[in-house]
Amino acid sequence: MSGASVVNAANTRVLLHGATIVHHDSVDARSVTIDGGAVAARTAIDMKIDLRDHLIFPGLINAHDHLQLNSIPPLPHDAPFLNSYAWIDAFEPHLQSAEVVAARQVPTDARHWHGGLKNVLAGATTVAHHDPQHVIFDEPAFPVRVLTEFGWSHSLGLGDSRDGGTPRYGPSVRESFCATPSDLPWVIHLAEG
Repeated sequence: MSGASVVNAANTRVLLHGATIVHHDSVDARSVTIDGGAVAARTAIDMKIDLRDHLIFPGLINAHDHLQLNSIPPLPHDAPFLNSYAWIDAFEPHLQSAEVVAARQVPTDARHWHGGLKNVLAGATTVAHHDPQHVIFDEPAFPVRVLTEFGWSHSLGLGDSRDGGTPRYGPSVRESFCATPSDLPWVIHLAEG
């Protein structure tokens, strides 16, 4: 494919030929047309890809991510943490380690892309990003869809402050829930994976 074709991939009409499509309740072999990045009725195509012996699954939704933090080295530990609060208490000093400081020096656009690519390679096509929206999410080539219309609070403990002041992380649970219109989803982090 030429460089110009790669740049315009979001506008390319592609026929995925002969794939096995996995639905929530069935499996069937057929072709799928992608037009403008979405499944479409059969239309004129620009490219045909043979996917015999391949499976196509529905995209997963990642309900909690910090896309710009996916390339930070993991926290070294020998045993599971009691809960997510113990994990975050241990992680805060880890942010000062030389390898984490170096990872955070990578430009934010690249770090957001790393997070998007990590998600799509794991099968997640939609992400609820628990940080401020970034302009790069609006680029047509960004690898995942980042939700923009939803309410969120990090968790029961980190969305509220320890001392009655500013929340430790993100909006408070009560304020965020009350401020989210009833026709939009509201997401909270219930566990640390």
